[in-house]
This record gives sequence, C-alpha cells and structure tokens, in this order.
Amino acid sequence: MSLFGALTTADAGLTAQQAAISNISQNVANSQTIGYKGIGTSFQEIVTNSSQNFNAPGGVIATPVYQNNIAGTLASSQTATNLAISNAGFFAVAAPTSSGITTGPNTTSTYYTRRGDFQLDQNDYLVNGAGYYLQGYAVNPQTNVANTSSLVPIQVSQLINSPVATANVKLAANLPAGAAVNSTFSPTTINVYDALGVAHTLSVTFAPANNGASPPVVIPNQWTANVSAAGVQGQTGSYQLLLKFSDGTNTISGQTVPAGTLYSVTDTSNIAIPPESVTGAMTIPTAASGGAATATIPFKSATGVTQNIALNLGTYGGSAGLTQYSGTSVSVQSLTQDGAAQGTFSNVSIDNNGFVSVNYSNGQSLKYFQVPLAQFNAAQNLQALSGETYQQTSTSGQAQVGVPGQNGAGTISPSAIEQSNVDIASQFTNLIVAQEAYTANTKVVSTTNQLLTSLLQIVA
Repeated sequence: MSLFGALTTADAGLTAQQAAISNISQNVANSQTIGYKGIGTSFQEIVTNSSQNFNAPGGVIATPVYQNNIAGTLASSQTATNLAISNAGFFAVAAPTSSGITTGPNTTSTYYTRRGDFQLDQNDYLVNGAGYYLQGYAVNPQTNVANTSSLVPIQVSQLINSPVATANVKLAANLPAGAAVNSTFSPTTINVYDALGVAHTLSVTFAPANNGASPPVVIPNQWTANVSAAGVQGQTGSYQLLLKFSDGTNTISGQTVPAGTLYSVTDTSNIAIPPESVTGAMTIPTAASGGAATATIPFKSATGVTQNIALNLGTYGGSAGLTQYSGTSVSVQSLTQDGAAQGTFSNVSIDNNGFVSVNYSNGQSLKYFQVPLAQFNAAQNLQALSGETYQQTSTSGQAQVGVPGQNGAGTISPSAIEQSNVDIASQFTNLIVAQEAYTANTKVVSTTNQLLTSLLQIVA
C-alpha cells in the first residue's frame, strides 16, 4: 500500500466519521421531537485488492441505519385526541394542501407516522403538530360498522345530534313485602322523549293490591302499577298493571319460580283506570321462565302520533328487575330510558380500538370514524420525510392497513403521545467514540504527510 493510498484511506475514515457525527447531531437535536425515530450509523470496509500475500485496503463507507421500527416511550397527555401506538403500526396521514395556513388535506398520497399529537383544527380536522391530517375509516353511527374499503380524512362536522324518541324504559326496584293496605308510595318518575325531542314525565306508582271489600284486605304477593305520562293538552294517558310475585310455590311451564320474583304481569287498565288521552292496549308477552317481563305501552306524543314504549321490568323468575322482598319502601335500583333531546357538540373521544366518537350535550355518543394502523414487512426501509412522516418504498413492502389489535397490529392509547426513541446517554457515548475515531484519522493524515515530506527531501 502506497503512502498516497494511506492518505485516501484516512480521508475515507474522516468522511465516514463525519457522517456518524451528523447522524448523532440529528438525533440529539430531535431528542424531544414527538414520534421522532433515531438514525444509527453502519460502517462497511472497502477492499480494492487483497490476497494471501498482499492487501490494498480502500477505506470505509458509512451508511445510515434507520430505527423506524423501534418504539419510543409513551407519555400521558391531557388532550383526549392525542394518540400513541403500543407495539407495531403507523398512523395513515395526508399532507396539507399548502404550507402555512392550510385549506385542507391533500389525499392524492398517503404518508405514515408515529407522531400522534392530533387536535382539531379550525376546520374540525384532526391534525398533528407537523400539520398532517389523520385518516381513517368512515363508520355508520347507527350500526357502528366501518367502511374499510377506503381511507378518508377525519373531520368532525356532526355538531348537532337529532333527538331520539324513547323506545325502551328499564326499571329495577324492590317492592316491600307485607306492605299494609292503602300504603302510599311516591311515584317513580323518569323523562321520556318523543320524536321531536319533547320531554314527557313517565310515572309509575306502586300500591299493594286489595280485594276491594270494605274494609279492603291486602292480597298477598300482588301489586298494582299505575303507569302514566303527560299527554296532549295536559291530559294524562294511564294504564294499570297487575303484578304477581311468587311465594316459592308458583310455577311457570312446570318450573318453580323463586320466591319474591315476578311470575305474572297482567293488563288491568280496562278494569281499573281506562286510558284517557291514548288509544290502543298494552302488549305483554306470555310468561315464560327466564323470559322478559315487558309491557309495551302506547302513548301519544306531542305531535299526536302514538309512540310505543316498552317498559322492561326484568325477567320472570329473575332478580334483576322488579322483586318483592323485605323492606319498608319502594327501593329503586335503576331506572333508565334510551331517548334523548336534541344535543349539541360537546367533545371528541377516541377509544383503544380507534373508534372516534362525537359526544353531545344530551348524553348521546356516536361513532363516526375508526383509526386504522398500517404495518410494513420492513419498516426500517421506509423513506424518512420532514415532519416525522415516512413514505412507502419498494424495500419496505406494501402497507398492510387494518384495525388496531388485529393481525399483528398494535393498539391505540388515547390521551398519550410517543416520545422520541433517542437515548441521549447512548448518543453522547457514540459522539465520544466518533470524535476519537475522527481524531485518529487526522493523525494518520498528518503522519502520512510527514513521511511524504521526508521522502521528498531525500529526492531533493
């Protein structure tokens, strides 16, 4: 190997260490950048001519080692729309149509990122801190089924929620066994809604059943339930149910019904309290062990249209709805209904499955999008771009886009962000090594220069 060859080799060493120091500098500069992936350096020997008896080394080259597939630490966030990915996967995003103040996403190309500091922008799109628009599957809010055939930018534009007419009321309560005749108990009330979102007070008043004699005598294990709701022009539509509870000897279809549970519900409206402002009769399924004890009651809405409301009292022979056990008053465990008044936008939330829900002031929550995750066979070969985004390449493999938690994809952590995967301590160590290697190569250059000078002096 000639002295000039030594100079060339040392120069290659200097160039390689410069590349290593540049990569370290990039890593240190972005150590606090959300979703940033570090760049390592790989050194490869160059051999121009080598044999058993001779070696003419050609130096070294440095190539970057992209650490796109190494996750950073997850940190909690106070922003509900901030997202982090646990394990494998990338968010699919679209670039802005212009720099600065953007007018919307450019959906001609899809990019990928782990930067998940998404927030709503002025146009109600979910955009991360680098200005990229989050893409997802559109979801039918009525069926919660996602359209996985295409990706669309996630834009929250459903700011008004239409009212929902009440269809079901569920009541769970205990009626006190042994209550005296003519006992009075406060009505159990709940607001129900018609198709226009108008609230009506549904009232259920319980009383021990009696034989109608003078003086009246309580009929054991039987109660009446007067069900009413304010109807048109202040009138009241009322119905009456006769509830029979088992004493432990009653049966349904040959099966013994546990004591204190329902075994019969009967419509006695036409006998005791005829319906006033309503038309139609209740519908009550035939009692069956374990079957639903539900009375479907027609009420008139504010529009004059008959609206059926299913009053669910639990199951026959079950203890999850109405029961008759020891007590001194009607004890209501739960009373719920599925209607709602008109609602306005409250906030956006995202769950671990990536479903983007819009929450409204009326308590309704509807799913409109699902955030998928993209996987690659060789994620380290993605092309890095500005803004912590990556582009698919021939060596990374095709993007495999699917829902979180399936087919090897990671899961989504809401209210969290992924920090840079750069370890500052390791970078400083690598910097010291690269500095010393660079200095050593300069020594080779200076030594070779001295030798060449000495050689030239001899020739002179």
